[in-house]
Amino acid sequence: MKLRRLEIKLLPGIEDAFSLGDLGDGMNVVLGPNGIGKSSLVRAMASLLWKDGAAGAQVIASATLGSDAGEYAVVRELTSWRWKLDGADCDAPRLPASHLEGCFFLGLRDLLDDAQDAGKDVAQAIREQMAGGYDLAAISVAGEVERKTRKGKAARAKFAESEAALRKTAAGQKALDKRLAGLVGLQAGIEKALIADRKAKYIEVAVELQRERVVLAECEAALGEFPIALEGLTGGESRDLEQLESDLEGKRKQYATLEEARERTRAKALATRLKAPIDGAFLRAVKVRAERLGELESQAAQAVREWRETQALLARASKRVGGFEEPPAELSLADTEGLFSFLRDVQKVATECGVVEARLSLLDEGASFGEGGELEKRMQRGVDQLRIWLRSPDPATARTGVEQLKPGNIPAVPALALIVLGVVLALAIDPWLLLIAGVGMGLLLSNSVLRMIADRMGAPVDAPELPDRRALAQAEFPAGVDGPKEWDQDAVAERLQVLEDGLAESRAGHMHAVVQDTERKTLQSRMEKLSLSETELEARRQVLAHALGLEEIPHTAELVERMHAMAALHQARAAEAQAEAGQLGKAGLAAKLLLALVDDFAQLGELAPTEAIDARARVEDLEERDRILRGSLDIELEHEAGLTRLLDEIETLEGRIAGIFTGADLEQGDRTGLKNLVEQLGLFKRAALDKSVAAKTIARTESQLSEAGEKGLIEMDGQSITLERERVEKACEGLEEKRQEISEIQSEARHARAGHSVEEGLLAKDTALTALEICREGALQAAACNFLMESVRTEYDTGSMPEVLKRARELFASFTHHKYELAIAPDAGTSFVAREANSGKDRHLNELSDGTRIQLALAARLAFVEQAEQGHKLPLFLDEALDHSDAERFHAIARGLARMIVEDGRQMFYLTSDPMDAERLQAALREEGAAPAKIVDLAQVRGGATSVRSAVELEVAPRPNVLAPGELSAAEYGAALAVPYLDPRRGGTDQHLFYLLGDDLSLLHKLLELQFERTGQWLSFQKSGGPIALALQAESKAGAELAVRVDLLAVFCGAWLEGRGRSVDRVAIEASKVVSATFTDKVAALAQELGGNPVELIAALRARENPLAKRFPEKAAEGLERYLIDEEFLDDRPTLNESEVMGRALDCPAASLLQVETTTRLLHLWWELSH
Repeated sequence: MKLRRLEIKLLPGIEDAFSLGDLGDGMNVVLGPNGIGKSSLVRAMASLLWKDGAAGAQVIASATLGSDAGEYAVVRELTSWRWKLDGADCDAPRLPASHLEGCFFLGLRDLLDDAQDAGKDVAQAIREQMAGGYDLAAISVAGEVERKTRKGKAARAKFAESEAALRKTAAGQKALDKRLAGLVGLQAGIEKALIADRKAKYIEVAVELQRERVVLAECEAALGEFPIALEGLTGGESRDLEQLESDLEGKRKQYATLEEARERTRAKALATRLKAPIDGAFLRAVKVRAERLGELESQAAQAVREWRETQALLARASKRVGGFEEPPAELSLADTEGLFSFLRDVQKVATECGVVEARLSLLDEGASFGEGGELEKRMQRGVDQLRIWLRSPDPATARTGVEQLKPGNIPAVPALALIVLGVVLALAIDPWLLLIAGVGMGLLLSNSVLRMIADRMGAPVDAPELPDRRALAQAEFPAGVDGPKEWDQDAVAERLQVLEDGLAESRAGHMHAVVQDTERKTLQSRMEKLSLSETELEARRQVLAHALGLEEIPHTAELVERMHAMAALHQARAAEAQAEAGQLGKAGLAAKLLLALVDDFAQLGELAPTEAIDARARVEDLEERDRILRGSLDIELEHEAGLTRLLDEIETLEGRIAGIFTGADLEQGDRTGLKNLVEQLGLFKRAALDKSVAAKTIARTESQLSEAGEKGLIEMDGQSITLERERVEKACEGLEEKRQEISEIQSEARHARAGHSVEEGLLAKDTALTALEICREGALQAAACNFLMESVRTEYDTGSMPEVLKRARELFASFTHHKYELAIAPDAGTSFVAREANSGKDRHLNELSDGTRIQLALAARLAFVEQAEQGHKLPLFLDEALDHSDAERFHAIARGLARMIVEDGRQMFYLTSDPMDAERLQAALREEGAAPAKIVDLAQVRGGATSVRSAVELEVAPRPNVLAPGELSAAEYGAALAVPYLDPRRGGTDQHLFYLLGDDLSLLHKLLELQFERTGQWLSFQKSGGPIALALQAESKAGAELAVRVDLLAVFCGAWLEGRGRSVDRVAIEASKVVSATFTDKVAALAQELGGNPVELIAALRARENPLAKRFPEKAAEGLERYLIDEEFLDDRPTLNESEVMGRALDCPAASLLQVETTTRLLHLWWELSH
């Protein structure tokens, strides 16, 4: 059986779990310094191999062992001992009896027993085998003892002793009777002394009462010398004041910074030149108009191109008919269609004359053109001068785009020509040709509109280039027009807006009048042309009449060709008119939309656009400025809210600062006075605490004396109490001596009554006499027995030698290079002898050197191991077994062990602290052809100190930084640190510091960086009084109170535990010895499931509803409950509720040293987290 893996979790002397793995099948050298746990491996293996191998120790370990039958796994958990074979539960394999475990675990102490005991157990077993199972040595010893009694000396001495004792007993009985007679007097004296003694105890209490009264008076006097304001101070006022003033300064700086940011935001908003955010729907509508204007301008340009093309077609068609140069007679028709055409023309001229006359009549009824031209010019000059003044820093932009607005860009003469041509053609050919006149009218109107726009933009027609000087603009501002109140940026801009609005209204009216006047003139001209048309029609009538009675008719082909040319001309004219109308319509729509955009921008106080591209650019600029304005307004609102909040915080901080001085009854700003008060606070609190303690002690003492019926002592003064004490002390003298004397008399009397000493003396005398007679007979029998034993011993020494002795002789001869032979000592009092090979002389163990004695004992043990094994060969453990051997002896033994490994396939473990042993064993293994030993550095396995082999081993990773609290709340910081739960069962000195410093996370962080995590650590460190401890205490209020808070926590934990008991675990369950092995594992698992709660555990075991408690005996539950009560796991006291725990804690001295707010906050926190 080979050990593959060993794991130790719990073992006396082993604090940290560790394991050994990857072990060799032959020799394994376990190397490590003393105290590292080598011997613990032996104890762990003994507890695993044998059920009772733990010897009562608490052991949790496991091992894996390979064998021919498969892989065994054994687990020891305290009293639980389980075996598995290839993963399945099984019975323990057949192993040697547990009392033979010493044969498999050999230590130096075992091999160096004193000369008479070394190997005696093995020798004794060999003797019994050689004698057929009988212990001849024991029989021989028995005979020898009996032989010694032959002389009877001891029996005769015993008889004489019994006679002397009988005489002494009789004398003592007489003396006791005398002492009993004086017992009544002693009792009476004791009664008086007891009364005085009881009085003395209460006198001492009264003396203590007087001392406490003196202390109370001194404390009251001391407190009277302190300022009254100290009662409301905590000691942290100076620190709080500094912090508050620092916070106040910070808030004021924040306020100033935020105020500057607000002003910058306001300036940014003013830079947009928008008085308010633009309505989103309005801005979107303007954007849509600008986009539509672009589309219309593109369409108008296309329409103009199409119109130009129709004009070219019209010119070619007109040329075909001679360009209107042929005489009217040539235009007669050869059929009635010409007549009907003539009649239609006559009707059209008549109808048109009626329409024109009606329209002229309506125009005459309207208002005539007003006299405002001169005022408009002055207003325009005023606007121009104001704009020049505003733009004087950048004159290059003063007239951007203005040239495009000059009416000269759209010629007026061609427009009038088109009007005349349209009217003539309509009268002469077709009324639809009147559309040509409409085109001319459209061009004329467009010219007027563009002039008006140019005027509103501040770009007067043919205006001279003005000098870039504001003074010149101011000087040339026209008379008769109100100028700005002040010649500054805002006033000039405001006056410019007013003049532009007035000018726009005036020009709109003027434009309307111009359009009406133009239309009137056009209609009058049309009337004149219609009159001419009538004359021409009359001539046509004559020509037609002549044509109808024509003497000479033109050729048919010429007439047809002329008719086709006329038809083509008619179509060309129609197309040209339609194209012109389309061009005029698009241009009109664009002009109308541009006027709408001008009004839109005028509403916003913006410069009017001149075309679609300009309009879109201005809309995008408006959108960006509107976005900036809205963002600035939102930011300004946030700044206003922040300023309001900061102002509130500043007022709060100022109030708190004032409150500190007010609470200390000081003038505002009296820092020196505050410092003096704080410096006195420690003495004041100590005096207050002393007073409180003294008052409570006085009240408790007076109550004690009153209950004892000693009220008189309460009223006595110090001198009276002193006299009373002297009197009582005198009355108490000799009390203990009298008590001792009575006790001795009563003890002697009880002993005399219960012992029957006289009768016993007589019986002892008779017994001694009988023993003397028996001794004589035994001596005779011993002589005969001794003769027979000598004969038997001689026979078995020469005729019987078991295999174990043969094997031991072989090993011993090998170990000593055949210098000695092993033999059983002929004397049963010793174990073995070493017979010298040369001389044949026997050497007892006390005659051998330590090295030879070790060789002999090791040979006997190893031989006995081979004989004792049953089925499985167990590993051998040698614990520094060869330490006292010299190099030669060590090498001989090591080679013998190597041969055992090679021949028997046995696994061995050699435990040593000397690295040289490992090298010598390796050499012996090589010589015998065995596999090299597996070296196990136990110190390295357990993480202990080993020799440094490289620089890497000395490289230490930096200690990880402790998370800083930052902006985290106390709860968030605790969760981030993963602090353990608050468990009152651990007491006040084994809790995490987080639960005491939730109000000072900065101090908690510093303590954690110093690796102080538990309350007990801090108490120990604080008691040292070192500079770091003092600095941490002085750093904050919480630091100064930390030790007191720990005391308060200890009181809280004690009160919380009352009625709740201790946690139950497997150790407690096994220690009770009332739970059988069948239920131990189940009950331990149930206890763990219930969190160790003893009350719930007993209830669950009695209910038997939990699967782990099924069929658990009721008597066992009762026995376990009694054990838990006796060992204080169960507490029969009632559990305290929150108010009772609070009351208990608030009544302790620690609570009086803390502010009530701090105490109640901590207690509430602990109570909630404990549940």
